[in-house]
Amino acid sequence: MRIEKIAEADAINRGIYGERCPAKFQCLYVKPKDIFYEIDSQDADFQRAVLNTHEALPSKAAIRARARLRNGENVVLGGDWDMFLQPFKDNITRKRVFNKIQSNISWRDAGCYDWMERAVRRDGEVDGCKDVDDIKRRFEILDNIIKDCHQEIGLASQKDLCPTAFREFGGIAVAISRDGEIISASAGNHRLSIAQCFDLKWIPVCICAVHPLSIENGSWNKLRELSNIAVGP
Repeated sequence: MRIEKIAEADAINRGIYGERCPAKFQCLYVKPKDIFYEIDSQDADFQRAVLNTHEALPSKAAIRARARLRNGENVVLGGDWDMFLQPFKDNITRKRVFNKIQSNISWRDAGCYDWMERAVRRDGEVDGCKDVDDIKRRFEILDNIIKDCHQEIGLASQKDLCPTAFREFGGIAVAISRDGEIISASAGNHRLSIAQCFDLKWIPVCICAVHPLSIENGSWNKLRELSNIAVGP
């Protein structure tokens, strides 16, 4: 992550859109029940829109497109990427999380643990996990989040967890469509699913991409104002 490049892009955007424009990895508070869709990174048209190409797609285009949407230095991303979505309720991780919580079963019985083990063996590293110990720690953290939700504590922001964190980097990744739709960017799906299962009122999310039309038509500012209400004075 090149913070200097991100700062440069943010400064350019402020010059174009004003001081209220989004910043890369900005923390925004949203209602988890309002997140109905996620990006469809397997769609070739989504990949072309994010990678900005009409040529033959490169290998691992879905991975590259997700990475650019989430980690590209400029938060303002034009194009038709926000037209290729799928319902988040159909996400397999969401289904497993709901089953784990509602049926009070283990992560392994819910299918999450075995999937992670297979993915790590296949890819070497998944979501920061490189071995069985990493996977165990990951699900222990998720168990603590579930415990906090049972106690009505809710989800902490990345700054609350680590004061030196850069904005909300590492949080639940979302993108904002041209119409102000909050779209899951397929990072933090377990945490988002937990929040939806417990019907939390507000959660912190990490703004990864914002369509410029949402800034121009006021949709972004409405989300920003709602977030300020959630945080309070």
